[in-house]
Amino acid sequence: MDQYYHNSEKTHEIQDIHPTGVCCMFIASKYEEIYPIRIKTVYNKIAHTKISISQIKEKESVIMMTLDF
Repeated sequence: MDQYYHNSEKTHEIQDIHPTGVCCMFIASKYEEIYPIRIKTVYNKIAHTKISISQIKEKESVIMMTLDF
C-alpha cells in the first residue's frame, strides 16, 4: 500500500484508504498464500459489503498497473 501511494501520481482522498487497504490485502493473499482469500470473502468479511466486487477488481488493476507488476 505504501509503495502504491508513493508511485501514484494521483492525489488521493481520505476515502481511498479503505478500498486501497482491502485491495492490498487481497493482492498480498494471492502473492503469499497457497490458497488465497476468495473475492467473496474479501467482499463480505474485509470490505463489509461497503465496496462492490467490481470496485475491488478495478482497484486491484489500478494498483498493479501503478506498481508495474
